[in-house]
Parts: sequence; structure tokens; C-alpha cells
Amino acid sequence: MSMSTESADSADARARTRLGAEFALRSFEVEEDNRWNCLVELFSFVRFHVRAGTVRAAEEALRNVLSASRQEPGCLRMHLYRSTRDPRLFYIHSQWVNEEAFDQHASLPHTLHFLELMEALIDEPRDVARTELIA
Repeated sequence: MSMSTESADSADARARTRLGAEFALRSFEVEEDNRWNCLVELFSFVRFHVRAGTVRAAEEALRNVLSASRQEPGCLRMHLYRSTRDPRLFYIHSQWVNEEAFDQHASLPHTLHFLELMEALIDEPRDVARTELIA
């Protein structure tokens, strides 16, 4: 095994350990909240295609909702992506302790305000996929 492969493997192992510890800590915090009874994780993918001339406004709205949503007790992680081939296409990928946490997120004022803002900016219907990890 080359030195660079060993370094990459060590870095991967450290990252997995750090992520496992982070998940265990967040899971404990959520359980202490007594808000979520079941820790069957939910992963969501949300697709937004915005109208021409609205990319900056959309990106600002997306960044703002991520900042607020990441603070929710049921949110394990949330990331924003933009297509490399279509700068008007955005995705939010998020991980939740369970579907109940995601449902709670969807009903919060900052989420509802965000969705209202985005409705004025998108040119295709928003697509939401609720998924579970299978492999």
C-alpha cells in the first residue's frame, strides 16, 4: 500500500469516527429533548429550478433557510448543491433523525417563509424525495 493510500485510508477512518461521534451526540441530544421517539433516519432531496435572472435571490434564500434549519434538533445535516451544467438548478440534501423531524421542519415559520419566497422564483414545480438509506 502506498503512503498516499494509507494517508487517505487514515483520513477516511478518522472522518467516519468523527461522523459516528457526531451522530451519537446529536442522537443523544434529540432523545434528551423527548421530541422524537424513533431514530429511523430520513434523507430528503429537494430540487429547485429557478427562473432566469433569479439565481442570486434564490441562492440567498437557500443559504438563509439552511442556516436556520441546521439549528433544528431533528436535523443531522443539510447541504446545498448547484448543478455544474445548469446554474439555475439547485438541490438541498438533508438528513433527519426520522420522518417526524422532517414533518416538523416543514411546518416551521422559516421553512414556510422560504417556500413562499421560492415559489416566486422557480420555473418548474419543486420536487421533494423522502428516502431511506439502503446500502
